[in-house]
Amino acid sequence: KISGFCLIGTGVFATLGFLLTIFSLSLYIGKLYWSGFIYPMVLLEHPEFIETFGFGPSSEPKDLNLKIVFFSGAFLFVLGHLFLGSALLRAKIFKFTPVWFVIAGAVMVGVWPLFPNIVQMLSVLVSLVYAIGIVWLGILLIQSSQEIQKKAL
Repeated sequence: KISGFCLIGTGVFATLGFLLTIFSLSLYIGKLYWSGFIYPMVLLEHPEFIETFGFGPSSEPKDLNLKIVFFSGAFLFVLGHLFLGSALLRAKIFKFTPVWFVIAGAVMVGVWPLFPNIVQMLSVLVSLVYAIGIVWLGILLIQSSQEIQKKAL
């Protein structure tokens, strides 16, 4: 019942959620890459660039177009997980609890940039909720695939 193509079989809603999630995660990885590797070098050579555009690690961009891109990743992350999570709940492929962990964690992680910096100190706890759901679903998927392999033998 669970396979790599199972997701597409749950409908357009799940496929759209999956694609939005993948796209938003790639935006997030780009942001992490910027923060970890590019930002320090640019800050050393051109600190005025960072100040002009608001590209610091704990700041948000000043330009409206950059701000839209900055927050669209988080918005698409939430939207993708809501679509994907609701499709998984309807399909009853996994237990409800880990899917709800993923949905709740994704919503909290996605709206996190909108909170003040003082609240963002709790980001480890918010990320933990999402991580628990993802790991739990991964374990269930591995167990299911092992059961299918045993039945096939």
